[in-house]
Formats: sequence, structure tokens, C-alpha cells
Amino acid sequence: VGQNLVERANTNPTDSKKCWADIQTQVDKFGSRGLSLASAEYSELRKILRTQNYYRFSGYFKQFYKPGEEKFELGANFCDLVFVYEQDNLLRKHLYEGLRDIELLLRTQIAYILCQHDPAGTAYLQRKSYYPILSHKREIPADGSSLTRWQEKYDFWERTRKSLEKSIEQVLKRKNPEAFIKRFTDKNENIPLWVMVEALSFGDLSKLLDVWKEEEEIFRIADYLGFTSAEELRRATG
Repeated sequence: VGQNLVERANTNPTDSKKCWADIQTQVDKFGSRGLSLASAEYSELRKILRTQNYYRFSGYFKQFYKPGEEKFELGANFCDLVFVYEQDNLLRKHLYEGLRDIELLLRTQIAYILCQHDPAGTAYLQRKSYYPILSHKREIPADGSSLTRWQEKYDFWERTRKSLEKSIEQVLKRKNPEAFIKRFTDKNENIPLWVMVEALSFGDLSKLLDVWKEEEEIFRIADYLGFTSAEELRRATG
């Protein structure tokens, strides 16, 4: 307890039961575990293992093992392994493309809707634009919830707002900012929200949605994206 990684490595230099294996050794493991490989399959497996970590790839074929053993079931074949591997990669690709499109839509709608009544696009830099409202902590919960529950909500807003502010400050202090950010920082000008949204992470955008005070604006974003309420949008992006 208390040892750092270097100290642990120096204390136990050979405590691992498994050692580095070259591509040939990795391929041989398939045969030793009962998988027959044709010549073409053998070559294909070598190609895969040169681009995929063995232990990542092994996750795909463990479902073909005999229960409780590291041996392939009778009838397991290389084509089935590759099919599962390729289908997983295809699913990841589609999910990534879908999330990328959703993120683009979210950035666009935040910039458009939150700035519609803020032509300068700088309201996001003002404390008054966010929850918690400064008087909240002294108020009796209007929704009838317990004081403890209300305090938890207040603390969540406060943590989230401070985290968002920190992210915005980090964008402003980058040593090598994006050109569209540098254009404003070089002139010591405030960066409009429609510019800032392109520099913030998806997680930061989620925080902005969580603490933005104008509920009607968040609802409009939610409605455009097909959600039934602001809270539903917040849960989906949080």
C-alpha cells in the first residue's frame, strides 16, 4: 500500500505469469486451443493480429470456448470469429457516425437558440445566466422537496457551473489555440458562444445544458432534437 508504479515494478520485476509474445506465437495459441486454420485463414489471422492487440481480439472469440476452458468448441471456425469481429467494428462505426451527427446538431442548436436573444453571444460568460440562482440557497424549496434534496441539487449546480467555467478558462488560456479562437484572444475580445461551442467538449456542452437558467431555451433545443422535455435532453447528454 502506498507504493507508486515505479516502486512496484522495481519490487516485482518478474511477477507476471504471462510474457510478451510475437505474432507467430499469438497465432500458434489459436491452434493449441483447438482452432483449425486453412492456409489463407492463417495469413488473414496474422494480418489481423498486426493491427489488433491480441487481448482485445481475444474478447471476440471467448464466446466460442468450451464452458470453463480455454479451448474452442468442436465446430468453431475462423470465419465465425472474423464475422463477430467485423460486425462489432461495423456497429462501432455506425454508432460513432450517429453520435458525431448528434453532437454537430447539438452544437448548432446551442449556438443558435441561446444567442437568439443575446446578439453579442456573451451571456454565457455571465454568472447570472446559470443555476444556481444566488438567492436559491436561502429559499425554501418551491417544489415541496426536502431541504436535503434541495441542497444536493444546489450543490450539483454549483459544481457543474464551476467545472464549466474552468473549461472555458482553459480554452482562453491555451498556448496554441484554434485559429477561430485566436482571432478573438489576440484582440482581447470576448468570444461569442457560437464560436466557443466549437472549442468545448461534448461533456462541457452537457454541463452548459445542466446549468443554463433559461429553461424555455433548453426546451427548444430538446424539442428540435426530438426530446419531450429539457430534463430528458439533460439525461440523454449527461
